[in-house]
Amino acid sequence: MFTITLILLTIIMLGAAAYQQYLLRGWVQMPTLREWQVGRPAPFVSVIVPARDEQATIAACLNSLLRQSYPPDRYEVIVIDDNSTDHTLSLITTLARQHDNLQVVSGATLPLGWTGKCYAIYQAAQQANPSADYLLFADADTVVQPHALTSAVDYIQRERLDLLSLHPFQILGSFWEKVVQPVVYVAVMADRPLQRVNNPTGTTAAANGQFLMVRRSTYDLLGGHMAVREQIIEDYALAARFKGAGKRIRLLGGFDIVSTRMYSSLPALWEGWSKNFYVAIGSPLLALGVAVLVFIISVLPTLLLLGGLIELLTAGPTHNALWLLGAGAAQCAILMLMRLQWGGMLKLSPLWSLSHPLGGLVMEAILINSMIRILSGRGVIWKARTYAGPNSD
Repeated sequence: MFTITLILLTIIMLGAAAYQQYLLRGWVQMPTLREWQVGRPAPFVSVIVPARDEQATIAACLNSLLRQSYPPDRYEVIVIDDNSTDHTLSLITTLARQHDNLQVVSGATLPLGWTGKCYAIYQAAQQANPSADYLLFADADTVVQPHALTSAVDYIQRERLDLLSLHPFQILGSFWEKVVQPVVYVAVMADRPLQRVNNPTGTTAAANGQFLMVRRSTYDLLGGHMAVREQIIEDYALAARFKGAGKRIRLLGGFDIVSTRMYSSLPALWEGWSKNFYVAIGSPLLALGVAVLVFIISVLPTLLLLGGLIELLTAGPTHNALWLLGAGAAQCAILMLMRLQWGGMLKLSPLWSLSHPLGGLVMEAILINSMIRILSGRGVIWKARTYAGPNSD
């Protein structure tokens, strides 16, 4: 039984590696277009940026949006201050004095039945130019390349899409970012593979609210953010609404278009992902199953290898010691090769692959914390607001 268990665990690792290759085959980078063709009609785009306590990132975000290669008279940037308690409002007000196409909106008090981000975007969308053909929602912690708008508008037009969203390049600065974020990134991709999201005949839907462009007429027809106003993971909900209505959606890699640094510390990681993890899964049994699977794939191989080494040193080359060593070494090798692939995409040193077991443990702890807080009724906290579950309080 002991030997069979180790063989089964190794088969699970091989299955995980095969599934990762499937995920990578579906990874498609959106093509870039540097300049808008002279004389080509340019549809009007309203860029909407919700901002709540974003003084550390908002200036870089807005400056990047205001330096686009897209025709400057064919887009506007609307930033809404969502009742910030820091210097966000003063920073965006100063920028607005310097740029004619930057509009500042002061958000109203959050009403019951709305999540903060949905209500902020809803208010900003009401101020968008009535002639806007497309709306682009961008998070305040993103920085876009000068060709971002040109590339996105060109692609959404050529492919005749109603919704286009991009996964940004993840900037990882601190120790905990480099340990935890790659593990989370793999989990997010595994949950919603791009080829399933982009299959028009399937039901899997997803979008990334950090960079999300929609056709204005379709957005209004489907109720916009009002239709998903209670959803914590509003980007997934919006994509599901579009796809469920038979509209064309596309989720792609956007590493050459947009970048973000989501969380700069362990407490920020803990709070941010606690908000999303259990909500995305939605079931206690499924959440526990995910936690077990993450443990088997990310943590257990190292424990098996260490267990084999300890038994070898204490009891000699016994049957158990050799099997533990063999299975642990094989599984660790598979795990390191898997992690190296994602680490390479995120431009991390190969040495960070050794931190994967620690990252898996932290991810499991965040998932369990998320589940306990929601099932207990305490809710999760984000931007000093408490949300009780898939829907806000």
